[in-house]
Amino acid sequence: MNDNGGAYTKMTRYSKFKTTMSSFEAGFQFLLERPWTSLTSLVMAGLVVYYHLKVVAPVKFICKKGSQLEKLFRKSLPVANEMFKPTIWCFEARFQTVFASVCRAFIPDIPYRREGTESLEKYGMNRMLNRHLASCLVDSIKEVRHHFDSNALYNLEKVFSSGTIREFDSTFTAPLFGYSDVKDYYTNATIAGKIHKIRIPYLALNAEDDPFQPGDSLPYEEVARSDYASMLSTKYGGHIGFMEGFFPSRYHFSDRVFQQYAGAVFHHLDEFRSLNQKE
Repeated sequence: MNDNGGAYTKMTRYSKFKTTMSSFEAGFQFLLERPWTSLTSLVMAGLVVYYHLKVVAPVKFICKKGSQLEKLFRKSLPVANEMFKPTIWCFEARFQTVFASVCRAFIPDIPYRREGTESLEKYGMNRMLNRHLASCLVDSIKEVRHHFDSNALYNLEKVFSSGTIREFDSTFTAPLFGYSDVKDYYTNATIAGKIHKIRIPYLALNAEDDPFQPGDSLPYEEVARSDYASMLSTKYGGHIGFMEGFFPSRYHFSDRVFQQYAGAVFHHLDEFRSLNQKE
């Protein structure tokens, strides 16, 4: 009985294996008979492999090692230990930025800093985005030009001819806020070199492919030396994009970060207060 049972089990497994192989061969033959389908399948498979090898990456958590803030966030922010998996069909920075803003139904703020402006002046889609945003800024001033017509501080003809954000900042933003020139404005507006002046605990979130504030402009070393600063950095995410899941909604990775951060603050309020009182 045992021998017969074992033989029957082996025959069943062999039958299933043979059926599986037959299905595989039939599917492969189907692709060979339809070259366009075969090519599409290979391309899709290649994209999926690329996505998992090059796009999906661990979330970077930057904080002073051994600090009280690091200990608090390590136990309160599960997202800091995750792999960020941006929406597979929309992981590129500009697409993340645009589609995420559509999902949230608001236009993202535009941070002004030297590194971000230089990033937007690169050729390709960044340059196109730069010109589009500059055009929007110019249009916003045209709507209220009667407030500036009689002000000698502005040359409105130059303002209205601005083709880039840098040109707009040079002719309008810098004079508006009393800076000597656009370089002076960008130098003062950047957070770089000022991290040590912030004396309350906080968490920053940024994507390394943010066209406004790319990864090579982020003050990682300053954050790692501060007792109050911490940062989560993702490889992709765009400018306040952070969409995840195949069908992204209004609730994105950044929303989960903020939810966990707020929860950490309220659940460990006394510990955060002690950090505020630290000299």
